[in-house]
Amino acid sequence: MWPSVNAKSLGIGALVAALLLSSSPVWAQKFVYVLELRADYIGPPTESQVEKIITMSEEDGAAAAVIVLDTPGGSVDSMFEIIRSIYASQVPVVIYIGPRGANAASAGAFITVASHIAAMSPGTAIGAAEPITGYDPSGSVQPAPNKTKSFIIGKMESTANLSGRPVDTCVEFITKNLVLTETEALQEGIVDFVAQNVSHLLSQIEDFEIHGALEDGSKPRVTLSDAEVEYIGLTISERFSNYMSNPTISYLLLLVGMYGIIFGFMDPGTYVPETIGAICIVLALFGLGIVGANIVGIILLILGMVFLVAEAATPTFGLFTAAAVACLVFGVLFLPPSWEGGVMPDFYMPRQWYTTFALTSLTVVAGLAAFFLVGLRYVVKGRKAPVRTGGDELVGRPGSAVTDLDPTGQVSVRGEIWKARSVEGDIPRKSEVEIVGRKGLTLTVRRRE
Repeated sequence: MWPSVNAKSLGIGALVAALLLSSSPVWAQKFVYVLELRADYIGPPTESQVEKIITMSEEDGAAAAVIVLDTPGGSVDSMFEIIRSIYASQVPVVIYIGPRGANAASAGAFITVASHIAAMSPGTAIGAAEPITGYDPSGSVQPAPNKTKSFIIGKMESTANLSGRPVDTCVEFITKNLVLTETEALQEGIVDFVAQNVSHLLSQIEDFEIHGALEDGSKPRVTLSDAEVEYIGLTISERFSNYMSNPTISYLLLLVGMYGIIFGFMDPGTYVPETIGAICIVLALFGLGIVGANIVGIILLILGMVFLVAEAATPTFGLFTAAAVACLVFGVLFLPPSWEGGVMPDFYMPRQWYTTFALTSLTVVAGLAAFFLVGLRYVVKGRKAPVRTGGDELVGRPGSAVTDLDPTGQVSVRGEIWKARSVEGDIPRKSEVEIVGRKGLTLTVRRRE
């Protein structure tokens, strides 16, 4: 005999079976995570932050991970790690170049092309992905060799093919240093939407098939118009790491730190210059640990400092000064990391960044060098001045009358009470005086103008 089954049980079972067997192509959840990634340098900190939002989105069941991107570029290794994180994601990754005025250059352009959904805010730009090796001896920006450019082109072709974006246009980011506005990028198919803000972007995503595929190979159709927005805040250490990963800040801190240390050695006693210099160097080393630096550039900067000290100690009518300026200039130009002999570049920033960095750094070098030379002049002058001891040391110092001087009384000098005699008539109490001489334990003073 078959067991009895009531109609209610049959209805529930049919509903469960229908839900399990259905294969709806629409990816719909209740919320998305949003990370604002405004990075002056794509490096290990930003790499871990992207991995963090993707992992949280997967574990918490978010509909998508939205990354608001603004960057000039950064490390090639970190760029590829971020792209690998996007490929391995179990949820769609949306790259939104914003807010207004933001850019996605060099490494940022690669990351945008690799995304499942790409969008831009009005007033933004994408492109300028020509690889640069650094500066040539004349100080002008030097493009990467052909083998490096060919490698980068091949990686861009592969990335664009996988995401289904126009390969020819993406390659022109490299070969022609192409830069597209948000309208041009939308027309070319580089991005999928132009949106005023994150909410406006989500409202446009209705039954949209993602570019590329998720980790399991699926290509879901995404609907985010009904999703809530949950922003992921950065910790203090993450914000600090992002700030210190700005190559310009790290390099300038290194320059300022070197000047501070040398000032401290040249004029010991105050401990202020060397303390500030030490702090700047520690911060610079932290930033350089993220960004990297060319050892040749650092050696030239140190050599320039040595020449400045030599000029101050042994005047050579400008010979050491000229050598110092040359070392400082070339040290700044050679400071950004470069690669020799290999195919993979380390530093992936646009040409404009190199130009801006050179102008900023050289201006700071010139200003600090001038200030340094003026300061050394006074230090050397002070050291060569005759030493005054005893009573002579007090001559010329200011003081104040503790009592009426008629003509004798008491004055306060450097917190000490001295017996004093006026040399120009009576001086009322609390008047400012100047020491003009000393005889035994009695100071001779006059009214201070």
